[in-house]
Amino acid sequence: MIVDSLKLAREQQRVAGRFAVAQLPRLVESLLGNTGDLDYVIAGDKDTHERPLLRLQVSGVVQLQCQRCLEGFAQHVDIDTALRLVAEAALDAEYEACGDDPSEPECIAASSELDVAALIEDEVLLALPPYPRHEAGVCESKLVGANVASKVASQSVTAFSALQALKVN
Repeated sequence: MIVDSLKLAREQQRVAGRFAVAQLPRLVESLLGNTGDLDYVIAGDKDTHERPLLRLQVSGVVQLQCQRCLEGFAQHVDIDTALRLVAEAALDAEYEACGDDPSEPECIAASSELDVAALIEDEVLLALPPYPRHEAGVCESKLVGANVASKVASQSVTAFSALQALKVN
């Protein structure tokens, strides 16, 4: 879907819909699977200085691979952000002017042909954790269980070998 970002902001229009995760190829590369849907709402608005904004909300669930135990888990995506529209030629200057001010929204290039799927894909990729992991304690209990099972298995083999040695003598 392609929209005119400035028209959306100027007329304070709203676009909503749903994307299947499988439709977002760069996102799929970062996930464990390509199942699930992402719901989105993009609303045009203006900031306190009358500059054009897009308010973006994305929600859904994606499957990530835990970097501790390598098992999959569901990651909830809940994005609610504002993006200020800036002329592409002024984008670098706006980044420097805003600096690291957390009260200023991120700037994106205004476009008459804004690709909604690419925008949503970018925002979801930025929202994902750099090193996905289960919540604290989940992996440890799985790994402890696996270590106990492997010790029992190795002891069983050792015990069997000992019995076999006794039987031969």
